[in-house]
Amino acid sequence: MPFLTSFAFYLFPVDVGTTRNEFEVSFWAEGVPPSRERVLEGPGRPSELIYSENIVSETDIEILSRHNSKVSLAIHQDMLRENSPAEKVVKKMNQGNVPVQAWLLTHPENYYWANSLNYHIFNDLYDKFIDWRKELNFHGLVLDQELDVREPGKYLTKTMRRLYRTDIYEKSVESYKQLIERISNQKKAILTTWGIPCLDDFLDSDTSLQKMLGVSAVPPETWDVHSFQVYRVIPYRTIRLDLGPYLVYSYSLTAREILGDDVAIGLSHAGYLGYSDVSGIVKDVRLVNALGLSEAQVYSIEQVKRFFGPEGLEKILEEGKKPKEQVTIRYNPIVPLWRFSITFFDLFV
Repeated sequence: MPFLTSFAFYLFPVDVGTTRNEFEVSFWAEGVPPSRERVLEGPGRPSELIYSENIVSETDIEILSRHNSKVSLAIHQDMLRENSPAEKVVKKMNQGNVPVQAWLLTHPENYYWANSLNYHIFNDLYDKFIDWRKELNFHGLVLDQELDVREPGKYLTKTMRRLYRTDIYEKSVESYKQLIERISNQKKAILTTWGIPCLDDFLDSDTSLQKMLGVSAVPPETWDVHSFQVYRVIPYRTIRLDLGPYLVYSYSLTAREILGDDVAIGLSHAGYLGYSDVSGIVKDVRLVNALGLSEAQVYSIEQVKRFFGPEGLEKILEEGKKPKEQVTIRYNPIVPLWRFSITFFDLFV
């Protein structure tokens, strides 16, 4: 299989285009220790936090500021207190002229990310955030729509049944729509969610896959900014293959066709699979740039620094944003098969 895939890559190059000046590269900062098990075996809430005021150093701030790069910083529910590590980090970045987006997260026992089952919690959490932020300056607020899939099997089955209840889903959609309007009146409202399979779900104009995954904050027109996680580790967890840059290319094209150019694409995880070398991240950042999309978001600044140091952070920003670079990738025939399997499954749910 690796030989056949490599041979196909060689035979079918894809000319993506040329990188542009007007393009952003940003980073996520979650405050969790890099974990090979969490990355490669399956997503889920972190088992521990390493959140401190040093999550972003003075060196990082200088590099980010010089390259006009922003950070989506996890604001965990427990951080909404005076003099918390999150408050200290935001103040440091405000002082260093680094734009900060608040990535709002609740307790792990409440599903951690925003989804169809905890919409009431995020309404209250946003009120607490407004009271807490005081003089802090935020560029926008991110709601990360995901389902915590690390629940024990007996609870996961019960959760899936709840997600398919029409009353819960409809209440969730309406609640998030109102919350988005409240956020938009203050700052940018930013959605991030799984590009795989939510972008596949858009193709048949229904919400069945999103409903199954607890994603209820789409329809697309309700947000100021859309970000889709096109993580190469997602297929790897299922079929044990890294589908390479062509996976990023395929889903980024779909995002552009549905929502236009003003879309951000999330890339992950720094240090693993195709990103075990910093040049792999640079290549996919340039790919998103050459497709004409507005932004590439790298998960995470902690992992970039752990595996590549501040030099890696500098290289991603310096080389990833370099204009007038021709981008060519290799076609991967497994990607259409992967996407077909999702859309075929979508017909029956």
